[in-house]
Amino acid sequence: MLTLARAAILACVLLAPPAAAEKTLRYAFQVAETGFDPAQVNDLYSVIIFSHILDAPLTYDYLALPFKLKPNTGAAMPEVSPDGKTWIVRIRPGIYFADDAAFKGRKRELTAQDYVYSLKRHFDPRNKSVQLYLIDKRIVGWTRCARLRSREGSSITTARSRLRAIDRYTFRVVLKEPKPTFIYDLAYCNLSCAVAREVIEAYPDRTMEHPVGTNAYRLTQWKRSSRMVLERNPNYREHFYAEERRPTTRRRRRSRRRCTASACRRSIASRSTSSRSRSRAGSRPQRRARPHRPRPGGVREHRRAARPARAQPAEERIQLDRTQEFDLASSISA
Repeated sequence: MLTLARAAILACVLLAPPAAAEKTLRYAFQVAETGFDPAQVNDLYSVIIFSHILDAPLTYDYLALPFKLKPNTGAAMPEVSPDGKTWIVRIRPGIYFADDAAFKGRKRELTAQDYVYSLKRHFDPRNKSVQLYLIDKRIVGWTRCARLRSREGSSITTARSRLRAIDRYTFRVVLKEPKPTFIYDLAYCNLSCAVAREVIEAYPDRTMEHPVGTNAYRLTQWKRSSRMVLERNPNYREHFYAEERRPTTRRRRRSRRRCTASACRRSIASRSTSSRSRSRAGSRPQRRARPHRPRPGGVREHRRAARPARAQPAEERIQLDRTQEFDLASSISA
């Protein structure tokens, strides 16, 4: 009976439908991660993880040819002034963060103020952001904010500048000088991914280990340098993959047929004659290559002289001896 029961359990496991199978991707990193706070992280493997937890306003359309940027959480591409200094970004409504105790049981919607707060966190000296060079001394009004860094207890995130939210779903950035590459900064998750202020204030010393975002996954388990578990974010927005069709290129299909020796020789001869006719029909006459004539006493004659005489075959030697004997006999009879 025990054997029959084991066989029945094994049959149920093997005949289970694909939907009931475990949908889990396991992957191993070569180097350990450091954390998941965009304002403090600078290693590749940590970025790979939190870029699936947090969202930037723009993202890349990798299958476009050539590749280009497209809206991610943005409602459309940024609006840029003619002088290239003012950038207006509009956020799509209806995007929510993953559930967390910092939100006190309510659903938290992504707003423009979250992106403004996330960008200002890079100016906080406590975060030691290595991405600060991308926006440092480029935003109008941040000269006054730089003075606040030396004051203890001052919050740079509350400083007023030309980086501000116009309404609930729109924020504006005014640069001192035009920066065409700023559009790529809006797709760079290390700089522009949004975090919620409630989460940062609820876990002030654990921001590296407690990321909460709006992307497709959320971090459920993390044992440093050993194990990370990401699960599906139940609050993730309805998102469909839209691929841009590449332009089709027509290519000639070469017939793969076996070529005999005679057929190959005929094809090579026809190609050579066609190339000659093309060269003759051209406006510029083609110069004929001069045959190589070695100089007298040159290297080639010297080499020929240095070679030993080739041994004659036995048949030639016998025939030569017979002709010599015939000539000798004829001379004696005469």
